[in-house]
Amino acid sequence: MFKKKLGLFVGILLIYTILFSNTVFAKTTYESDPTNTKLELSDSDSLKIKENIKTILDTQYEIMKTWKFKSNQELIGDSKLLELIEKTNKFKTQWYKKVNLKALNYNSTLDIENIQKNSNNKYTLNVKYSIDFYLSNSNVKSSSFDEKYIFELEKKGNNYYITKMLDLTDMQEEPINSTNQVRSINKLDYDASKKIENTEEYDNFITDKISSIDDISNNIDRYAEEQNKQTTSVPVNTKAAYSGYKANAAVNYALKWAYSFNPKYHNYDKEGGDCTNFVSQCVNWGGIPTAGSAWSSNTTSWINVKAFYNYMRSSGYTSGGDSSSGSRLGDVIQLYHKKWVGSDWSHTVIITGRDGSGWLYSAHSDPRKNYPIANVYPTSSYTNIRYIKFWH
Repeated sequence: MFKKKLGLFVGILLIYTILFSNTVFAKTTYESDPTNTKLELSDSDSLKIKENIKTILDTQYEIMKTWKFKSNQELIGDSKLLELIEKTNKFKTQWYKKVNLKALNYNSTLDIENIQKNSNNKYTLNVKYSIDFYLSNSNVKSSSFDEKYIFELEKKGNNYYITKMLDLTDMQEEPINSTNQVRSINKLDYDASKKIENTEEYDNFITDKISSIDDISNNIDRYAEEQNKQTTSVPVNTKAAYSGYKANAAVNYALKWAYSFNPKYHNYDKEGGDCTNFVSQCVNWGGIPTAGSAWSSNTTSWINVKAFYNYMRSSGYTSGGDSSSGSRLGDVIQLYHKKWVGSDWSHTVIITGRDGSGWLYSAHSDPRKNYPIANVYPTSSYTNIRYIKFWH
């Protein structure tokens, strides 16, 4: 009997110890590059960091839902970053109203992949962010998956303030051709970390983005006019150069593979950017025929933004110029990016849906499905747009 009571007592004590440890002394452990040492944060600190970052990334969708702008200055610990964020959110509040972009609700997740301690009270974090939201004008589900960011936070008292923020799409370089590959994702993360550590270079980058926000804010009516032309028909007096494009097939392929990779093709996401490779697959599935070394899997015109555009235009597959007028489902959009690594046409997406605000697109790098083009253009990064409209 004594042994049974002793065993019961030890068991209860063990359970109590485990529960007490999990609630009071639990730690969250992350890899800390490049030394591969372990950095431990309490659950309360880890939760506070995630809450603060998630609030900042959620803000645009909260604005999209309410058309109201609430300052997040209590979370930002750098005056220039705060200026950029406040001006961006003010622009979005006005922009969403002008183009009638409104969300019913949204659901987001944020994962911290890595925390590196820079000093006694500063930390650099790699995070991934995903969002699902429904658009009120069509009840279409839009989503973005595994957006990559780097944040620097400074701990003051019991709170963590965001002092630097970098969207890794501002660092990506798409493959130039099939033999001259760009940086790997791991190298991209490393380069971005070094960029964010260089205070002068980072400050110049933020200053440039503030200038871009000022510019698009001053020209908001011009951008809205272009946005509203998306479904305007343009009379075509010439005979179609190609009539074999099946837009529905291209759209269906895009929606099927937006968040995964067809194993029949090389995945260029590992080399910096898969966007044009993905869109080439879509339009090929829709009926644009391969052409040997001119346009087929892994050729320069298949994987590179500008080469894809030049090939489609010169081969007679497109109509109506670069404006949004006359664009339709299955057509392609390209965006001009004021990146850290150099401004250029650098992103290719395909139109897969429509909402009251305009076209929805699907893409790789960042993976997105039926995402409103009005939420990525214009921005402090994407400052110009062109449409590739196929004969169909």
